[in-house]
Amino acid sequence: MIALIILLTASLSLSSQTSSTTTEPCKVPCYTLRNALKIKEKADYLDTQVFILRDSIYLYQNIINSKDSLITYKDTQLILLQSNERQYQKTIKIQEEVIKEARFDKAVAYVITGVSFLVTILAIL
Repeated sequence: MIALIILLTASLSLSSQTSSTTTEPCKVPCYTLRNALKIKEKADYLDTQVFILRDSIYLYQNIINSKDSLITYKDTQLILLQSNERQYQKTIKIQEEVIKEARFDKAVAYVITGVSFLVTILAIL
């Protein structure tokens, strides 16, 4: 911005300015001064906007990092829940097999008891 102001002031004719070695203030045409002030105002506004943007980007990065951490935590919980579900399913299958074996053993016991009863009755007769 300073370079632009210098460029604008340097492009004016030398007759509109006094020597820089004197103690008198530099004489600049009003329209050049107005343009320089407008450019400075725009530069200040843009600097403010860049500062706000930098802060906003920082805040959004923090929000994104927090959400990424939350997603990672939830993924870990989901994996743990799925693992627990598989363990419960295995336990249920084992218990179902135990129940089937107990029913089979019970049926075999009934058959053996029935056959023993019939053999005993036939032996008595």
